[in-house]
Amino acid sequence: MIARVACISLTMAALSGCGMHQTVKPVERLGSKTVCIIDNKKAAQPIREIVQGVLVSKGYEVKVLPEGASLSDCPVTATYDGTWRYRKSFHLERAGIIVYKKGTQVGSATYKVDDDPSLASQMINGDKKIAELTEQLFPGKAGE
Repeated sequence: MIARVACISLTMAALSGCGMHQTVKPVERLGSKTVCIIDNKKAAQPIREIVQGVLVSKGYEVKVLPEGASLSDCPVTATYDGTWRYRKSFHLERAGIIVYKKGTQVGSATYKVDDDPSLASQMINGDKKIAELTEQLFPGKAGE
């Protein structure tokens, strides 16, 4: 009986995606309907485009700033980073979005998959995960 309970517990832990780590600290009232995104050519694409699309759908005006722009170039600025990895297919390995208001961090969202290739949680749709992180990071509509 104990062995059976242990086996079920291990199976449930494996199926629960324990190899995936996600944290989101949502932004609160921004006081701006404009969000500037600092471009990151080193990050896997299409992260910026997905973040930008979600923000536009929430009523934000999005401006893309060049790499190296200052966090204080706009009242609300977002940075992003992320990588995909190939293991039988491409999957999102890690992603991060940080939001700054007047140069001070006011929100963040991160996602990371452990380096174990056998984890089923690695085979998620990366585009949907980026959109989900952005939705959670900006929970309301622009101006709310």
